[in-house]
Amino acid sequence: MTEISIPEGKLPLLYLVICILAFGLLIPFLGYYWDDWMTLYFMNTSTSPADFISVDRPLQALLNMLEFRIFGLSPLGWHIFSLILRWGAVVLVWLTIRRLFPSAREFANWVTVLFAIYPSFLQQSSPLVYRQQWTTYIFYLLSTLLMLAAIEQKGSRKLLLFSLSLGSMLSGLLTTEYLVGLEMLRPIMLWITLRNKEGDWREKVRAVFSLWWPYLLLGAGYIVWRLFLLQQPEDPNPPVLIYQLLADPLGSLFGLLQAAAQDIAAILWSAWADLISPEIINFASGSEVLIWILALLLIPVLFSLFSRVKYESTYGIPKRLSLAILILGAAGLFLGLITIWIIGEQVSVGAFSDRLSIPAMLGASLLVSYVVFAFVPKPASRSLVLAILVSLAIGGHLRQANIYRFNWKTQKDIAWQFHWRAPSLQPGTLVIGEGALANYVDKYNAAFAINLWYGQNSNARQPVYWHESFFPRLQNATPNNLARGVMIDVDFYGLTFTGNTLQSVIAYDPPESPCWWFLTPRDVNNAEIRPELAIAAQFTDPQAIIAEGEIDMQSLTEIVGTEPDGGWCEVFQKASLAKQVGDWQTILTLWDDAQNRGLQPADGYELLPFIEAFAFSGDWNAAAELSLQAYQISPLSQTMICADWEQFSTTFRNNAERELANEIIENSLGCSSE
Repeated sequence: MTEISIPEGKLPLLYLVICILAFGLLIPFLGYYWDDWMTLYFMNTSTSPADFISVDRPLQALLNMLEFRIFGLSPLGWHIFSLILRWGAVVLVWLTIRRLFPSAREFANWVTVLFAIYPSFLQQSSPLVYRQQWTTYIFYLLSTLLMLAAIEQKGSRKLLLFSLSLGSMLSGLLTTEYLVGLEMLRPIMLWITLRNKEGDWREKVRAVFSLWWPYLLLGAGYIVWRLFLLQQPEDPNPPVLIYQLLADPLGSLFGLLQAAAQDIAAILWSAWADLISPEIINFASGSEVLIWILALLLIPVLFSLFSRVKYESTYGIPKRLSLAILILGAAGLFLGLITIWIIGEQVSVGAFSDRLSIPAMLGASLLVSYVVFAFVPKPASRSLVLAILVSLAIGGHLRQANIYRFNWKTQKDIAWQFHWRAPSLQPGTLVIGEGALANYVDKYNAAFAINLWYGQNSNARQPVYWHESFFPRLQNATPNNLARGVMIDVDFYGLTFTGNTLQSVIAYDPPESPCWWFLTPRDVNNAEIRPELAIAAQFTDPQAIIAEGEIDMQSLTEIVGTEPDGGWCEVFQKASLAKQVGDWQTILTLWDDAQNRGLQPADGYELLPFIEAFAFSGDWNAAAELSLQAYQISPLSQTMICADWEQFSTTFRNNAERELANEIIENSLGCSSE
C-alpha cells in the first residue's frame, strides 16, 4: 500500500487544525474577560476613533470601529476572528522562515508549529485584547516578507514592494507597540538573505544598511513620537528602566540581568515544564480527564501527520545555517523582551504577565526547534518529539480555556441575577461591591460590564453607571460621611463619572450562597455581612433600581445569550424586586413555583421576602414556619428575622394571630419583646 504523503503546500491547513484543537474547541462556551470589557464598551459607545482611549494606538482604534460593525456584541464572532488572526500570523511565520532558510524546510515547519502553540502565553481566550497582538504580528511578518521579496526584484516592482513593506511596518506600530523590539531583527534577516551574495563582508554590510535605513528611520521616528511628542494624560507604559539606569547604573544593570535570566528561563524552560507539573494532574474533574485523554490521543495522530510531510529540501539543518539560526533566535528572544524590561515589567512576575511573552515567541520557537534538531538527529524521532510537545501544549491551552469557560458561566449568571433583581437602574447610579465583580472582571472593567449589560450605546466618555469596590476605599468613610453622601469622581483616561453613595446599590456576593444580595437600608441589622458594609447599606437608595417600565434586554442577550432557568436565585431575585414595590401576590406565586420545583435557598437570608409576603397576606403560621426554617438554615439570619418581626408588631398592631406567631418567634429565636 502506498503511504499517503502531505505536500508542503498543505501545511497551512495542518496549522489551522492545530490552532482549532488548541484554541477553538471551547470557543462556543467562552466570553469576555479583563480588558475585553473596556474594549467592547468603547466599541459600543464610540462614534469615531477619537473616542477611544488608545490615542497611542490610532490604527487599533480605527480597526476596533470597523471590526465592531462586523462582529457586534456577541463574543462568538470575536473568538473565531481572533483564532483566524492567530492562524494568519502562524502561516506568515512559516513563509518567513522558509524564505530565510530555503534549504531547511523541515526546520521551518518545526518553528511554525511551535510558534502556533507556544505555551508561554495561555490567554488566547481573551479575544478582544489579544487579537490586537496577532494583528500586529500579521503586519510585522507581512512587512518582513515584502522586504525580503523586494531584494530579488528590480526597478518599479522593487520600489513597490519596499513601499508596501514600510506601510505594513507603520501599520503594525500604530496598532500596538508590542513588537517594536523585533524591528531590530530586520538587519539580521537582511544579512541572512544576502550572505551568499558576491563580495566581501564590508560590501554586504553596506548592502544591508542600504536596504535597512528606511526601516531604521521609520522606527526611530515612531519612538520619538511615542516617547516625546505624544501628549497623553498619563503614560501607561513609562520607560522605568531608563530612569533607574540614570539614577543607579550599576544596581539597575544587575536588576536587569536578573530579570532577563528569570524571564528567559520562564519562556524556554518553565513554559514547557509546567505542562507536566504534578499539580495539573487532576482526575477529580471530568473535564480535566477529557483534556488529558485528548492530549494523549493526539500524540500518535500528530506523529503520523508530521511523519507524512514531504519536504522540498533535505531533512535537518545544514551546518552552514546553524550560526544564523542561533543568532536570529537569540536576538528574537532578547529583542522581544527588551521593551517590557524598559517599562519595568517581567514575564515571570505578576498575574497574567505571560501576555508579555508574545513578542518573544518567535525567537523562542527558533531556539527550541534548533535544540531539538541538535540532539535528535533522526527525522522520525523528531516527529515524535514534536507530536509530544504539541499535544502537551494543546492540553495546557485547553486547561486554561476551561478555566475561562467556568468563569464565563459565572459571569453570565451574575449578569442575569442583576437583570432579575434590577431590571434597570437610574442614570448616575453607583454599584458598590465588596470587591471584584468576578474573577477576570475587576475594577474599571466591572463598570464597563455593567454599562454594557444595561445597554449604554452612546457617549463613550460618560458612562451611565460605575462600579466601586467598598474595600478598601469606602470602608474608611464614617457613618456621618455616608449619611451626607460620599462623592465618587472618576477620571479614567479622559472618561469621567461623578456619583454619590446616596444614589447607590450594594451588590454583595455571599460566600455561602450562589445568589447575589442587593443590600437595602434594612441590612443595617444583617449579621451575615461585615459591620462596615451593614452601616453603608442603610444609606443606599433602593429607588435607584427601576422596578417597572419597559426594559431593553437586547445588549444583555447579545452578550450573554438567551435567558436561562436561574433556579432558586432567579426566584429570590424576582421576589426581592417584588418586595421593593410591595407586590406580595407575585412573591407568593414565586414561592409556590419554587416549592413545586423543589428549589431551596442556601442561606436563610433569602427567605426574608417570602416571610414578609406571608405576613402581609395574613398567613402568620406560614410566616412563622418560614422564619424558623430560615434560622435553622442560617443562625446568623436571626437579627434580620427579628427586625422583620419587630416591624410587623408596629405595622399589624392588635392582631391576635400575629401576636401568637410573634410569641413563637421570640421563644425560638430569642428576639426581644415588643
